[in-house]
Amino acid sequence: MAIFGANSNIARDYVELASKNRQTIFHLYSRKIQETQQWIDTRLLKTTCSSCDYRDFGQCQRYDVIINFIGCGDPSKLQKILTSIFETNETYDRLILDYLIASPSTKYIYLSSGAAHNSSFKKPIGKSSKTVINLDKPENINAYSVAKLTTELKHRTHAELSIVDLRVFNYIRTTKVEEESSLIGNIFDCLLNGKTFKTTTTNIKRDYINTNLFCDVMTCIIKGPNINRGFDLYSKKPVGKLDMINLFAKSYGLKVEFVMSDDNSFNNVTGTKPYYYTTNRDLAFLGYTPELSSLDILKNYANNLILPQGSDG
Repeated sequence: MAIFGANSNIARDYVELASKNRQTIFHLYSRKIQETQQWIDTRLLKTTCSSCDYRDFGQCQRYDVIINFIGCGDPSKLQKILTSIFETNETYDRLILDYLIASPSTKYIYLSSGAAHNSSFKKPIGKSSKTVINLDKPENINAYSVAKLTTELKHRTHAELSIVDLRVFNYIRTTKVEEESSLIGNIFDCLLNGKTFKTTTTNIKRDYINTNLFCDVMTCIIKGPNINRGFDLYSKKPVGKLDMINLFAKSYGLKVEFVMSDDNSFNNVTGTKPYYYTTNRDLAFLGYTPELSSLDILKNYANNLILPQGSDG
């Protein structure tokens, strides 16, 4: 299996968990091959993983599956790469497509984003949702959304190839979520560092995926039929911001202050998203049935970091 963007958090989380079955050999492609090799050594993955340079891709290896993780899930980091996102996305996607044309039996999984729907997200994505862009006066779009959207459209024109575009809305990385400039990153930063989480009483909804659910859906795609289409990724149930705050305040001691307007800018890079999740359940076609809700995932993550109030040490 070839992994593009191997130094991303979600790629590392996936590879480390998927490597436990020791049935798959992973070639990890990145622009920082020494950093990748150091991670492989640190995580004791030498028997299943090797660090590779993009310049060597396709020269002699033959892959059953290629997964493209190249992208960005942190809004603050995304701001820095908006001007180059089209070129970067196109360069590596084109490299993979050229490989697929020569090896059509290979499966390609492209990590897209919920942002590809190019929606205002004033309501969740559903069967009736449509992507509409006024080319003369484009509104509510950004470079990241358009890059993901145009890549998916390009993939649909290659109907003869096995390509699945997997739209991830919100992913909880295995470690250091508090370093992200996102809603949940802001909450965990306040929680772990004794800060007060300041927010409005306006409720918004998110759907969080962890590594276990991500591995489940990847297994379904890899073992499933050769198809060419996109899917939205989801947990068993999304969660509202106010329910999240209630959980962390009561069980973990989060200090909360409700204000007139938020004093942070999380998610502003890709637009305000009141209801950033999907009601589409098309992945059931591949046998994906998530057992964890977003709230379950947040509880599990918090329990690994913080002892609930009232518990014996």
